[in-house]
Amino acid sequence: MKMERVFNREGGSPSTTLTWVQEGKLIEINLRFDASAVFSKKLNLVFVEAYADMEVQLYKLNGEFVEKYKIATLKHYSFRGLNQNINSKTGVSLLFHPDTSEVGNEWGDIEQYEFIKKDNTLGKYLNIYR
Repeated sequence: MKMERVFNREGGSPSTTLTWVQEGKLIEINLRFDASAVFSKKLNLVFVEAYADMEVQLYKLNGEFVEKYKIATLKHYSFRGLNQNINSKTGVSLLFHPDTSEVGNEWGDIEQYEFIKKDNTLGKYLNIYR
């Protein structure tokens, strides 16, 4: 599914509009923060990343809010976003970048971890992200 993202920085407070077409109807979600989104084919849901609040909000394809989850932390890593991933049970992965040379590989690649719908959203390691 193709989604459009329009980010507005005017007026001192960021906002984001996300749009997509569902069954011929334009769906629009207006958020009062910087956000990005990915579609989960496995769950038929839109995963919206609220980076500043470190949470993920889930929406039905009709734009109806479903639930939200706090993004898990990973020691010595920084959260970098969401990504579609067919190897995740939810169809979505969490991206983390190593903060120190103590973790990760020698090139400091971003790593993907399975997003799971639980209090601790961090699932198993999936692979590096390139």
